[in-house]
Amino acid sequence: MREKTWDRCSSSRGAPPRIVRLLGSLLLLFLGSTVLAHAQIPQIDTRIPSEGANEGHVAVRFTLPPIEVGLRYPQGAPLIVIAPGGQGVGGLSGGAPYAMQGFVAATFLFPGGSEGPFQSDGTYDYRGERCILALRDVLRYCGGEGVDFQGRSIEQLLPVPVLTGEVGLTGLSNGGPISAAVLGSHGAELACVAYYVGWENPTGGQTVAVEVGARRYDCDPESDGDGNGLPEDDGKNPYLEGYGPTSMSIDYAGLTWDPSYAWVVTDPAQQQPPIERTGILFLDGNANGALDFVPPDGECLDQNGNGYLDLGDDYLLRPSVSYASGALCLHYARETVQAAFDRDVYHGAWPEDVATPAESEAFWSVRDATRFYESLAAACPELRVLLAFHTVDHVQADDGHPHIQQAYDGFRAGDLWCRLNPDEAYYRLLDPHPADLPADHDANLPVDWPDMKLFAEPYALSSTIAARAGVLEMADRTHYGWWSPNLDAPLARLAPMIEATHLRLCVSPHPAGASSWIDWRTCGASPAILRCYDASGRLLASRMLPIAPAGRLTLGMMLDAQSAVPAGGVLWLELRAGTRRVARRVIRLSH
Repeated sequence: MREKTWDRCSSSRGAPPRIVRLLGSLLLLFLGSTVLAHAQIPQIDTRIPSEGANEGHVAVRFTLPPIEVGLRYPQGAPLIVIAPGGQGVGGLSGGAPYAMQGFVAATFLFPGGSEGPFQSDGTYDYRGERCILALRDVLRYCGGEGVDFQGRSIEQLLPVPVLTGEVGLTGLSNGGPISAAVLGSHGAELACVAYYVGWENPTGGQTVAVEVGARRYDCDPESDGDGNGLPEDDGKNPYLEGYGPTSMSIDYAGLTWDPSYAWVVTDPAQQQPPIERTGILFLDGNANGALDFVPPDGECLDQNGNGYLDLGDDYLLRPSVSYASGALCLHYARETVQAAFDRDVYHGAWPEDVATPAESEAFWSVRDATRFYESLAAACPELRVLLAFHTVDHVQADDGHPHIQQAYDGFRAGDLWCRLNPDEAYYRLLDPHPADLPADHDANLPVDWPDMKLFAEPYALSSTIAARAGVLEMADRTHYGWWSPNLDAPLARLAPMIEATHLRLCVSPHPAGASSWIDWRTCGASPAILRCYDASGRLLASRMLPIAPAGRLTLGMMLDAQSAVPAGGVLWLELRAGTRRVARRVIRLSH
């Protein structure tokens, strides 16, 4: 059971101890911050400087655990930053479910966004470079870097101890691509981010714009037209031919422009009025040159009435809407734009409000997650990942889950620890009596297309619960440094055993010579690294240790092969496993 206290303790990640006052004195202590209470859940609003906000400020809300809930760990509260879904400016709500589990949750508005009296400076660029910088700066502030508009660090702002070295990032739906972009572009500045949890994230333009299948195109979600046992996924694209880790293969032979199709363009940021326009791209199943739908629903494309989209039906291609340049621009996936150019579907009269191949490349270059997995792994080699998803995605329709497969392949290609859906024990923390057995698969398993469906949460269960359970699991794994592929119970119940096998490092005899023994002990569930530094902090030697509960080697085995190692003096040995570390000062005798 969690300790229900807000007394400050020393964090395992080095947070300094300080005395914490009760929430009842918040208004007096934090004059200038807006402190709200909804259902007894305290919230603190502030503004932090951000390069993405035209050198102005981004509005951030911290939602804190109520006193009766307490902090998740005796050392303090873990931090979770929520990257919002959709195409809009974000929002300040959504932190309460995590606060009720002992977290401090950070929600925010992208540049140019507003909510009630709160507003972020700058101009919204529809999840582009400005938004990426804003998310970076929110993460850095949560990691203990920088100050808010009143010169306060996060530890000075919040009335509870927070573990700034144990920051998590969760991307909700379309919050996934921008999460990959910020870690891939700025990961070297974000060592505080220990883990990422994604919930049914699209990856590139083909899944952001649902060109491989959309639930919205299922005319009758109550019936199972394709007979696969999932009644809500019958809007899949029948012209999808194959899987690729960065691009899906679609048969564009029928790609056609219907200039008469009428629809309404709505601004996802709600900053521009709706526009009625005509003209749309689609895949022409019967080659008649017109998008055929079942009136009055302009998105019901099941012409033969068999309950699902099949060959011969048309497939509507809906573009992503952006006003990033100030004017309306419609963005189809890069592959579709290139096919439209190659096939001259506009007959030499490219619509002014539809992105050209060059504009499409520029737009998706910072919004396609598959382009960032390699740089993300290089910048964040110790990042751990969990992907939560359901048998039927909340947006996508293809039951092979190409977006999940692309993300998993991308993270695993960088040799990052990655799990598909949370451990059953953590799902049951939030849903003690689930209608079906929750998914429970080892981390890092090989998964080939289209078998991703076998790793989804069952149809009777909720993927939003899975995502929240995933955050609990990853926060606990980070805090306890426990990275076994699977778990037998929530880690809080295993804490005594984990603490009993905590990191140990000693050298004997001391002062140390080349034949002195270095004895180490870890949890045995995570790779460990032993490093040696001189008194100035210069790295002298590094050695990867096997995944084992204990071991020993001599100081000579660590150092004698290194010609730059001084003959004697003060050395520091550091043992790291997961997010935990222990160091020992060693006096080395001269040869």
